[in-house]
Amino acid sequence: PLAGTGRCVPGSPPLARPRTPARPIDNRPLIAQALHGLALVDALDGRLDAARDRLDEAAGIVLVDRSVTAATYCLEVMAVMAEARGDLEEAARLIGAARGARRRLAIPEWTAAADLVEPTVQAIRAALPTDSGDAAFESDAHSDVLAVFDAGVRRHAEAAAGDAT
Repeated sequence: PLAGTGRCVPGSPPLARPRTPARPIDNRPLIAQALHGLALVDALDGRLDAARDRLDEAAGIVLVDRSVTAATYCLEVMAVMAEARGDLEEAARLIGAARGARRRLAIPEWTAAADLVEPTVQAIRAALPTDSGDAAFESDAHSDVLAVFDAGVRRHAEAAAGDAT
């Protein structure tokens, strides 16, 4: 579509540089969600210490700003980390709380994030008996997501402290 403009055509000169320098983002929920994405990739790649650091930074923003949207995505990172620790019921509960809140509050689900979390969901479902797995996924699906998030942050910190010893 840009071929008629002389831009983005092979061999054409680069686009002009912006006139103003880049500014830092001043949108804390967006920053928390970006940190969530980075933490999720770290956790899925097995870099749990890096994921923990990014999640801690995102959690600090969520706890201050009380961003429900960012909280739902951070809960999924906590779930991936819980599954990596072998705490499958906790992981299922956190995913259930995140997804339940998004359904209730009509918060859009990022397809890319959902696709990254889905293997964790499948691993949990495969490992837990059907009844207890379903119950775990639904146990906090109707809870106050920020209360679940607050409790998840505490358990996340306890797990990190346990890993450090």
